[in-house]
Amino acid sequence: MQALVAAFVDGKGMVDESAVRVAITEVADDQIRPCLMLVDLYVVGLVLVVGSGRGHDVAMPQPVAGRVELWDGWSIELPSGCMSERNPDGSWSAWDAARVVDIHIVTVGGTQTGRPMTAEQMLGQPGELRGPGWIATRQLLEDRDDQGRLLRVAVTLAADNTLLSCWVSFRQDTDVAWADQVWQSARHRS
Repeated sequence: MQALVAAFVDGKGMVDESAVRVAITEVADDQIRPCLMLVDLYVVGLVLVVGSGRGHDVAMPQPVAGRVELWDGWSIELPSGCMSERNPDGSWSAWDAARVVDIHIVTVGGTQTGRPMTAEQMLGQPGELRGPGWIATRQLLEDRDDQGRLLRVAVTLAADNTLLSCWVSFRQDTDVAWADQVWQSARHRS
């Protein structure tokens, strides 16, 4: 299988952020089938051409929307369609043209005595927020990068023997509500 990534670039080899369209097409057995829809990308650090020979398939980002089953009993719901992928470090990310969701999950076997670690023990403090099967803490962080102002809703959710870190990054104040919808949708199968 081969994957072809195409993008518009300016004469200096830089991504033209106002007109980037990425099309990914799967080529197998002389058949060409679209495997991902066109995606608008506005902030792109690097565009790569990815190819792989048979037996060395590269995992490509996949479209995702609605309830997403993660792992270790966790799920979240995305309020709108995104692209997603599992990262090499084991974390999971989803993104659209305006927002990025990053998820890390840590799970333990219990305490030294064999008892489950409580959600409060996993979180390291009493949770200020509660949801179905979890407690949490939430922060709104503001930073700057080379593109300007960057906001992040950083939430740590905990259930017995497991912890989920959810960071939703965006640039517009109006996206705080979208970010809050994501983490508030979290469910843990306790």
